[in-house]
Amino acid sequence: MKTTKNPFVEWKQKLKGIYDSPCIDACDFKNENKQCPNCGLLRFEKKEWKYYSPEEKSKVIDLCAFRRKNSFL
Repeated sequence: MKTTKNPFVEWKQKLKGIYDSPCIDACDFKNENKQCPNCGLLRFEKKEWKYYSPEEKSKVIDLCAFRRKNSFL
């Protein structure tokens, strides 16, 4: 499982306004998965990330770490 961002991914995310996201640009939402097994984000969290407050982002980052650690996908 890929866990770090490469420079191109960071650059692309800065352009999109999601540079502080846990997303590593290796999303896998196949078979109606609602959670990406690579970064732990839920589909709606990824879509709404740029609208979250810093406090909400911090909570989601903690949840993503928990999901990745306890993922059964």
